[in-house]
Formats: sequence, C-alpha cells, structure tokens
Amino acid sequence: MNVKWFLRSSFMMGKKFLQIKGYPQNKLMGLLALGIGLAQCVLSFILSLPKLLRKDYYKENFVIDVLKKPIKWFGAFVGTFS
Repeated sequence: MNVKWFLRSSFMMGKKFLQIKGYPQNKLMGLLALGIGLAQCVLSFILSLPKLLRKDYYKENFVIDVLKKPIKWFGAFVGTFS
C-alpha cells in the first residue's frame, strides 16, 4: 500500500458516505461536506506539523495524516454531484 492507495480509498469511501448514512444527496449537503473537508484539512495540517520534526515520522505519513479525512469529505462533495 502506498500514499496514493490510502488517499484514493478514502475518496471512494467518501463518495458513498452520505448515501450510506442516509443523508440527502443535494447540493447543500455537498457544500457542507466541502466546508467540513476544508476545515479538517487546515486543522489536520496544524496538528500534524510538529510530528515532522521527529526522526521516526516520514513525509508520507504526514500526507496521509493530513489528507485522509478531508479527502473523504471531498469525495462526499463529489458524490452529491454525480
């Protein structure tokens, strides 16, 4: 498994997330998912930044830690329009 696999898997999960949870598939819900994804991206970046100073923490881990959850919400956003 590599970084691309983790991010693609998260995105594909997000595309069906709202539908599986029973939320309406409309543009308002899609915009809400996009907002949550952007907020999580910023928050994850800030919280994971100090980990980069450790020698046992790799940049690939940083990318996964920062983008895995936001990518799921971006997938949910795309899922509402497809």
